Amino acid sequence: KLPISYDVAWGGVDRLDPEDKLPASYKYNPVGTGWSRTKNQRLIPGLRLPNTQAVNEEIRSPFGDYKPMSFGPMGRGWPGRIEYGGTYDQNWIDNIFPFLPPDFDERYFQMAPPDQQIDHPRGGEDVVLINLTPAGKESFRMPATALPLTLFKGREKAFVGELLPDTVLFDLERRRFSLVWRVQQRLQRTILDFSECWIGPPTPGMQRAYAKRKRYIRKFNTPLRDEEHEAA
Repeated sequence: KLPISYDVAWGGVDRLDPEDKLPASYKYNPVGTGWSRTKNQRLIPGLRLPNTQAVNEEIRSPFGDYKPMSFGPMGRGWPGRIEYGGTYDQNWIDNIFPFLPPDFDERYFQMAPPDQQIDHPRGGEDVVLINLTPAGKESFRMPATALPLTLFKGREKAFVGELLPDTVLFDLERRRFSLVWRVQQRLQRTILDFSECWIGPPTPGMQRAYAKRKRYIRKFNTPLRDEEHEAA
């Protein structure tokens, strides 16, 4: 059982020479391990090897240019993201700050590496996990993912629609997966522009309260079990 993360993937900072005040790093994964410069060849024995490597790309040299393989987000300043961050020059400082530069690309917000980017899951997709759990193989079918959402500004419905998730997270240690939904709406001042949010399909009670211009308050009639009383 080995961790799969960027700190144990190919890359790293070459700190083999303690006299080097400005050690170089592997730009595609500066937090990894296994990489070195040729000038420090004599100091390489004992350098930790990475846990992962790309398919059909065996890591055979500490001086190689290999692809770091890991799960999880890429760093904000790493290649693959930084190219979309825009230009922060003197013109930006003088005329645009504190806003984003005009050449900023929203792809900068995509943290997942390219091999882990997918279309919005809609439900029904087959998910197969191989060699990531003690069982060796786990599989399931993605449930329906469309999430009804209604946003209110006072009595006005500012947004009514169904969202699809943009992120799927797997916690294999706890045998759990999570979906993340997001919605974008323009604000006039603050998030308090919105007075209410319905997540999920509205109940008849919610719809009646809205029609009568009343505030809906959910009521729970089911008594708590003893263990829930203790937890509370």
